[in-house]
Amino acid sequence: VLAETLDGVRLVARTGTLWAGDWASADSWVRGEGRFGALPGGPLLGHKELINALAFSPDGKTLAAASRDLTVKVWDVATAKRSTLQGHTQAVYSVAFSPDGNTLASASGDKTVRLWDVASGKEQATLKGHTESVMSVAFSPDGKTVASASYDKSVKLWDVGTGKERATLQGHTQAVLSVAFSPDGKMLASAGGSTFGKPGELKVWDIPTGK
Repeated sequence: VLAETLDGVRLVARTGTLWAGDWASADSWVRGEGRFGALPGGPLLGHKELINALAFSPDGKTLAAASRDLTVKVWDVATAKRSTLQGHTQAVYSVAFSPDGNTLASASGDKTVRLWDVASGKEQATLKGHTESVMSVAFSPDGKTVASASYDKSVKLWDVGTGKERATLQGHTQAVLSVAFSPDGKMLASAGGSTFGKPGELKVWDIPTGK
């Protein structure tokens, strides 16, 4: 798993530990020829199983990690101070910060998306509606909508303020594994695939119409 800070430092997650470096050291590390150096506060420890996804807050000061150990951990990058967000009952596959950095969304194999208050670590809402594992989440640029991608072959749009489902985008014939908003928030891209030997699927949706 890779993520990048605002100043270009790359992060690699492996077996529950985070290390920092540049692309050259990342390449050698992946080949087994080296190891990343520690972050300013030392390596970020805490997860008991594999880390599935990473996300930086918009200001680059906070890092969130989603893990197979059912938790989300949030670190202050400068001090390595850590908090643990607990509530999911299966592996967590994706995390995303809201544009203002105050809210974190997480997606899990328990078929839910959860919204967390970053400052307090408290759960704000559990978004239910998917019938299979949720693999990816993304915030719209205005922070008012969360999109989620699921193994149930659908994409859902959620109202962040109310926690209610706004729309279900259907058309994929395989699991949906990733979602991303356009910079203006008017379009959403979704991608997926689950059958070996079968081409993957990429769709671009018009948000106002859901088509």
